[in-house]
Amino acid sequence: MTIEGELQIEGQIVEANAPRRLVQTFHAVWDPEIAADAPTHVTWEIEDAMPGVCKLTVIHDDLVAGSSTLQQVSGGWPFILSGLKTLLETGKGLGKE
Repeated sequence: MTIEGELQIEGQIVEANAPRRLVQTFHAVWDPEIAADAPTHVTWEIEDAMPGVCKLTVIHDDLVAGSSTLQQVSGGWPFILSGLKTLLETGKGLGKE
């Protein structure tokens, strides 16, 4: 993932079971301190909740207590998932007219 041409997060697909499960490595590289941490894993699971509604579960594991990755990404997931929800419901990302 890049922002304004700068690499922020790199990773690889570990498992793909479309359309229900995706597992990827997650290695944040936006600053030297976090880039020094080992990659972690993010699992995306989608399941039917009821007709026309799905449930998304995101699991970010292999985080090391006290690591820069844990400290810096802990508050980011709610923002990212809120933006995803807005995009899926409206067709527009957060802050987009």
